Amino acid sequence: MGIDVTWFRETAMHPSAALRRHKGRAAGLLPYYTPPELVWAAGLLPLPLWGAQVKATLAGRYYQPWFCSLALTVQHLALIGAYEGLSCVVCAPLCDTLRGFTQNFRASKTGIPLLTYSQPQNRSSPEGVAFLAGEYRRLYRSLCALSGRAADEAPLWEAMALYENIRAEQRRFVTLGRKLLPSERCMVLKAGGFAEPNTYLARLRALNGALDALPDPRRIPVVTSGILCDQRELLRLLDDLGFSVAADDVAAESRSLRFAPPIDEADPFRALALGFAAMDHDPLLPGFGREEALCHLAQESGAKAVLFLRQQFCEPEEVLLPPAREALARAGIPSLVLTVDQQVASAAQSATLLETLADMIGTI
Repeated sequence: MGIDVTWFRETAMHPSAALRRHKGRAAGLLPYYTPPELVWAAGLLPLPLWGAQVKATLAGRYYQPWFCSLALTVQHLALIGAYEGLSCVVCAPLCDTLRGFTQNFRASKTGIPLLTYSQPQNRSSPEGVAFLAGEYRRLYRSLCALSGRAADEAPLWEAMALYENIRAEQRRFVTLGRKLLPSERCMVLKAGGFAEPNTYLARLRALNGALDALPDPRRIPVVTSGILCDQRELLRLLDDLGFSVAADDVAAESRSLRFAPPIDEADPFRALALGFAAMDHDPLLPGFGREEALCHLAQESGAKAVLFLRQQFCEPEEVLLPPAREALARAGIPSLVLTVDQQVASAAQSATLLETLADMIGTI
């Protein structure tokens, strides 16, 4: 295609390089949806922690083998010292897995401070917004205490403007990313978590400009939905079988881009809380209309099918799978469920399913 994404790939595949550059000045962000603005304004680099494709052998001391592989692999990496140099890890225990994780992480004595805060389930009520604004304010003060920076609001407003510019370019990229291979698209979005924000913004703007001039590829457009799409073997299959990702409903990718704090608020913490309150159509957040929103996303993007990347043992995702698939079937949109587990490198079962889907749909 003539588009060079080497910088994005290298940045995404070597997150430890970012940690080395910012040793003692970085915070690890566990899922889900902690505003990176709070971390950057506090003088720390926000690094997302989504685990990795490793056998989480050491985590077996603290968890059952059927625990979510995201939490297992994060715990394992912490125990082997992969996160050495982090000033802290931040977690909002939004699901049952993360609630248990916070206790085990502390008990494992990794030496990394764990900062927790609560996200209200009743997030859009005035009381929920006020509560979350207070939690964000408390978290910001804790982060500033670690970095030695004053907890002033001016740097926070600047960080909010910067990250909204990044999200705007990422939203633009999501519509253009179908012009790249699925593995390349994933790496471009993932790189945003392991680069200095200004550098990433400049690189992404340049990439979007180059992609804008390209025609759409003759590949099979699909929508991906789930927690993670970052599995090497699965991405290779999507590349080789002629798929392109026309849009996504993935927590580690586009779902976080729905976060958009209003700019006309006088209180930055309330603005961030309102941004979270406005997020919707997410299996982890109470609400309605997710099935219709997913159908609309597939139709609007011109996708030929929806691929559900079911994170092994993720109950919120599993509960909402049947109604989502039923809604898609009524709309005449095929769907496929592929199991994703970060401790399993092989995607042999997915290969057969994807090959069948590609044969059934055919090329554009």
